[in-house]
Amino acid sequence: MRILAVGPHPDDIEVGCLGTLLNFKNDGYTVEVIVTIAPSIEINQKRNQSIVQKELECSMSKADIPYQVFNTPLSETGRPRLEWNNDNITNFERMLDPRGYDLIITSDPGDYHQDHVNTFRIVNSACRGIAKELWTMEIPPYSHRNNEFNPTVFVDITNTFNLKLDCVECYSSYFNNNMLRSIHGMAQYRGGAVKSNYAEAFKQIFKVIK
Repeated sequence: MRILAVGPHPDDIEVGCLGTLLNFKNDGYTVEVIVTIAPSIEINQKRNQSIVQKELECSMSKADIPYQVFNTPLSETGRPRLEWNNDNITNFERMLDPRGYDLIITSDPGDYHQDHVNTFRIVNSACRGIAKELWTMEIPPYSHRNNEFNPTVFVDITNTFNLKLDCVECYSSYFNNNMLRSIHGMAQYRGGAVKSNYAEAFKQIFKVIK
């Protein structure tokens, strides 16, 4: 099986679905990651382009998962500007494996961050005919007010949760203790749905049955 996860920003994959990806990887599946918003100019100089790039490399190295970064168009200020248009869909499609994927996981369109919404739109448009199944993930804090996210898939990540947290902690310029506790609490809360210590939750958008 081939699994692809597409996250808007460095760190979104780690928060939303890394435990699940590690499960698939441990089961012998091929797992890949694409980030649609490249590390770029940050308003907070303590979290500049070089720092975020190193944090992304640290995380993906610990997870041992190959990743690509989309060549995000930039605004006049140098900030990334991801839009849902034909050019971005075509350029994103060029990054995909022509053999297709058994499962693609991406951000949910109900999140209140525009990059999350447009990432979903680009992925949803590009995966026509190339994915057998599409899930969306929850990415706190942008999913806290998402009334559209009603999870239908729960994955027990008890065995991979510690490595997930190790990877999240690579982003030391962003995650503080309160945010780490929130991630821990969310995983425990979702674990209750499957009677496990920790879980991640997803919404199935479609599944092709032949």
